[in-house]
Amino acid sequence: MSLRGVIFDLDGTLIDSEPLWAKVETSVAASGGVPWTQEDAFSFFGRPLRETTQAIVDRGLDLTVDEAIDRMIDELAAIYRQSVPWMPGAYELLQSLGKEELPAALGTQSYGRLAHLVRDAAPAGVISAVVSGDELRKGKPDPEVFLTAAERLGLTPDDVVVVEDSPTGVAAGVAAGVPVLAVPPNDEIYRSVAGRPGVSFARSLADVTVGTLEALRAGEHLDLWRS
Repeated sequence: MSLRGVIFDLDGTLIDSEPLWAKVETSVAASGGVPWTQEDAFSFFGRPLRETTQAIVDRGLDLTVDEAIDRMIDELAAIYRQSVPWMPGAYELLQSLGKEELPAALGTQSYGRLAHLVRDAAPAGVISAVVSGDELRKGKPDPEVFLTAAERLGLTPDDVVVVEDSPTGVAAGVAAGVPVLAVPPNDEIYRSVAGRPGVSFARSLADVTVGTLEALRAGEHLDLWRS
């Protein structure tokens, strides 16, 4: 089957946002006189933002969880308006998709405000659909996010490839019945998902071309992590 669209995860896949989340968590905590170090922030990576924020509030921050999250999103949105922290090769891959007139979608558990800022900073017209965590009934590894993204592109799971970096995201793509290109952040994550049917690997989006994605959609399995 031919490739007609690509669905990207956002945080850790298209953009290098984890250090920025640590920055805004620390900033919001400090504004209320609450100690929250970079080490604290990194220890919560991969966990729901509400859980992280609750931990900050529990240390004495005089805000509700929702108020603290709103402030974090405000600060991160201000950063994105200045400069989106694209992962290596991400912007160039989106440009290549645009040249081939292949649409892309974002399928993310991040907040819609942030996802739409990234869409707006991408090459014009390439990202034509966004599905964000604040509109989902079920988060990853449930396939809802990717099934919804394909639908918003006007496509089916048979038409698309998913690009992800996390084990839960990879599982969501597999559950959606879509070939997945995993771009793990480290060897530990690679080993945790290696060998799953329908999952291929790359070390960086800088190693990925439109041809790579077309090959996955055609049924090939690639492991560019080892090569």
